[in-house]
Amino acid sequence: MPIAYVKTDSLIPTLAHRALLTGTLLVLVSCSAVYRKEAPTLSHVHIGHAITGWEQAPRKQGLLTAAELYGIQAYANGELLLDAANKGDIESITVYLSSIAEIVDPQLVDPDAEEEFGLRRLLAEAMVHLKIASEIYDASPNVQRTMANLNVKGEKIVNNVDELGVFIESALASDDSNELKIYAEEIARMTGSISGQSKDTASYGIHQFRQDIDAMIAREDPPYETIDKIYLFSIGI
Repeated sequence: MPIAYVKTDSLIPTLAHRALLTGTLLVLVSCSAVYRKEAPTLSHVHIGHAITGWEQAPRKQGLLTAAELYGIQAYANGELLLDAANKGDIESITVYLSSIAEIVDPQLVDPDAEEEFGLRRLLAEAMVHLKIASEIYDASPNVQRTMANLNVKGEKIVNNVDELGVFIESALASDDSNELKIYAEEIARMTGSISGQSKDTASYGIHQFRQDIDAMIAREDPPYETIDKIYLFSIGI
C-alpha cells in the first residue's frame, strides 16, 4: 500500500491562521466583557482616586494610599531624628530634618518645588476627592454618613501636618543644639501621631483614617469594586 505523505510546510499557514483566529476571538471576548461592564458611580470614581489611582500622584497611586506611605517614611525618619538628637549628633539631625521636610512638603526645602507631591499635598488632595465622593449626586447613604464624620477627622490630620511643617521650618533655621533637641522630640512625636504609628493608642492618624475608609467601602451596597484605569485617569475633579 502506498504511503501518503503530507507536505509539512503546508501546515504552517493553517496553524498560524488558527492561532491568529483563536487570539482574535479571545481579544473580542475580552473586549466584549470590558465594554459590558457597568460604569462605576462618580462617587466611587472619586473614592478610587483616593485609594486606587490618581494620574499625577507618585507612581500613579491613590492619593490616600501614597499619603499613608509618606507618613510611614516621615515617622521612620522622625525616630532616627530623635535618636540623633539624644546622642547630640548635629550632622545626623540635619540630614534627618531635611529628609522629613522633603517628605512632608518639598517646598520646605525648595520653594520652587510647587508641582512636587509631599505628604501634605497628597493628604489634602485625597480629602478633596473623598469630600466630593460624599457630596456628589450618586453618593450612597453609607458614604454620606461616614464621610460626614471622616471629613472632620481628615481635615484635623491635614491641620496637624501644617503644624508639623511650622516646626520643621523652625528647626531647619536653628543652629542651637538644645533647640534642635526640643524640635526633634516634638517632630518625632508629631510624625508618629500623624502617620498613625504612634505608641499612644488614643492617637488618630492616617493609618486609622484609612482603616475607617476601608470599613466604609466594605459596607457599600452595591459593593465597591476596584475602579478601572479608564475611569480613574479620564475623569478629573
